[in-house]
Amino acid sequence: MSAPAWLRCPEPHAGQDPDAIRRLSGHGFDPAVASEVVAALISEGRCPACPALGLEPSVLSLYGREVPVGRCQCCRAAWRVDAGEGWEALELGRLVAAPPEMGGQRLYGLTELAGAAGISPNLAKQWQHRGKLPPPDAMLAMGPVWLGETVERWLRER
Repeated sequence: MSAPAWLRCPEPHAGQDPDAIRRLSGHGFDPAVASEVVAALISEGRCPACPALGLEPSVLSLYGREVPVGRCQCCRAAWRVDAGEGWEALELGRLVAAPPEMGGQRLYGLTELAGAAGISPNLAKQWQHRGKLPPPDAMLAMGPVWLGETVERWLRER
């Protein structure tokens, strides 16, 4: 099960906030509570990524079986709640990964920076080698890391 608190809709509306599920739970980020909130939203016919919007009934073919789902008309994600398995995002539609946060600051790796810039990770890697990306704020074994303010400034200025 993927965590919708880390997914966001690419459209600029209230459901875009990656912390929406955390706030809706009213308990900070507690995975058990957040999962219950997601299940409740889906059961109410609302999209966890776009909580203000309703889910339209739809059907997906899954392993040769027709599975009833709710599909968000904004982000196109397909959600279902199964009493035995909890909730599932069966199709992510147009949802995108939101960068992780640390101490309130968003962090970007090369893939997250590429997504924010609307380019492929391969092109971002080429740009990094050519000096077209801002210098990373840190280097880890997994690669370069940028602070959100660095990436946001670079996106505005490029």
